[in-house]
Amino acid sequence: MKKLFYSCILLSSLSFAQTQRVEVASLNFDYVSPRGEGTAAVFTRSQTPVRDGAKVFVEKIGEDFKIIVEGTRREEFDVKKAPAFFLKAESMNLRNANLSLSSTVKLSLLSGLILNPKNALSLESLYLDCDRLSAPGDLADQLIKGCIQRMGLQAAKFISESRGQETLVEALSGAIAATLNQRRAFAGADIRSVGAAIRNGSYNAEATVKLPIVTGKVKSNGLVSYDDAGKVFTIRVNEIKYGIFNITSRVFDELKKHESDRLKVRKPFIYYSIK
Repeated sequence: MKKLFYSCILLSSLSFAQTQRVEVASLNFDYVSPRGEGTAAVFTRSQTPVRDGAKVFVEKIGEDFKIIVEGTRREEFDVKKAPAFFLKAESMNLRNANLSLSSTVKLSLLSGLILNPKNALSLESLYLDCDRLSAPGDLADQLIKGCIQRMGLQAAKFISESRGQETLVEALSGAIAATLNQRRAFAGADIRSVGAAIRNGSYNAEATVKLPIVTGKVKSNGLVSYDDAGKVFTIRVNEIKYGIFNITSRVFDELKKHESDRLKVRKPFIYYSIK
């Protein structure tokens, strides 16, 4: 699920550097590496919005993205050292994306699909509402810190496609399989009715997990923090339940199998680096 949360932040911050106010309405966008284009009813990162059917053009150049917006006037800007999540994307499709960014961030998306060589992320009816923390640092850090103070997140559907499951989704699948005395983890997972809230670093999250032979609700609570200097999330998991079953230990056992330079697991803590 880290991918769901972090992709929301990246979508909010990708194009706007240190811009203080952004408004995007009804954006429909298609990208096949290294180029993409789309249209928006409104697209502005300044005092004067580009309205009346703005056209958006994007080109990947090395580790940067060049973005051109044409409409009532023309804007051109670069995103330097863009996040790897987007740089590695083979294709992206966004439908009816809306973003309002000022002292808070509100992001909604009717549907989205992002594909890269190892992973695929599919979203439906996504909504994110976060604070934006006014503090030194880049925009992504401001949004991450603000979301840790106050966040509401909902998604009707979150699917980790067959190109390779997200680590946490795979860990949930393995933990549920072990709980149900299955010999192996289920292949593929469909995550629906996602809901998450954070207040002052305390999180509560739940989702319906649809696996090939069983469907059930997963709930979790705990604490989350972010070190902007080291670019590391720390999650202290109090509990993860699948229906009436406490699967916390089994999820940690599964996560331990996927440790990497970015992911470290020390129960009850999960450390994830976004460097």
